[in-house]
Amino acid sequence: MNDFFENMTDGLSEISPKIELPEFNAADALREVRQTAELSQDDSSWLENLFRRITEPVVDVFETTEDGCDTERISPAESTEAGESVKAHDIAEAAGEWHMQEGENACAVCSQQFIINEFLDLDLTEEQLCTLAEANGWFDPEEGTPLSDTGNLLEAFGIDTHVNYEGSIQEIKNTLDQGGRVIVAVDSMALWVDGYGNYPIYGADHAVQVIGIDDSNPQDVRVIINDSGIENGCGRSVPYLEFMESWMPSGGFMVSAFPAD
Repeated sequence: MNDFFENMTDGLSEISPKIELPEFNAADALREVRQTAELSQDDSSWLENLFRRITEPVVDVFETTEDGCDTERISPAESTEAGESVKAHDIAEAAGEWHMQEGENACAVCSQQFIINEFLDLDLTEEQLCTLAEANGWFDPEEGTPLSDTGNLLEAFGIDTHVNYEGSIQEIKNTLDQGGRVIVAVDSMALWVDGYGNYPIYGADHAVQVIGIDDSNPQDVRVIINDSGIENGCGRSVPYLEFMESWMPSGGFMVSAFPAD
């Protein structure tokens, strides 16, 4: 494990000094996890795979080429239709469905509400959807929504939904480029406390909707989210590394939702 963490950060030292990188402390955080937790061999392998999957695109974002910076790893793999591009994804439309959650643990319900109302042109309230989810055992006002039940409301309304427990930033980007929406499970503290990497990683305790990825500036890639848990959560722009740190504790859990053809 020691060699693994050291090797994963070696590549950052080879990046052009002209590019200013954000402070990169994810490896330190995972070292702390490894040193303080008793991990079985299977757990260690899972942690290594997770860390590799999340940090490899970070190196590629800032990798220099003859033409500047290569961001291929988080650009669309391919368009679903001729002429389709990331610009076709209307962030403003998704942001228009945002509201701050009323229930303390209703974040996953609200994230699904945003998508249901946008895709189906409905005006369902948080209370209505919480009642429906609770009646079906998908939501507990005291505990929230289990990962395994996130997306059930979308499916109940006939929305094409795909659940992925090991998602990647590329898969988020591809979903958005197809006009879809994404819900991810995150560590709320990693999103709400200023300063990337300055606090321990606790666990995935919150859900947010990802509505866009802005990689127009390779040195300052941003993930655009609808976060119902905070007042300024509508279309909030989050630095790439901070988003990835917040997403990492869930193992990359994501729900993709697609509009009807």
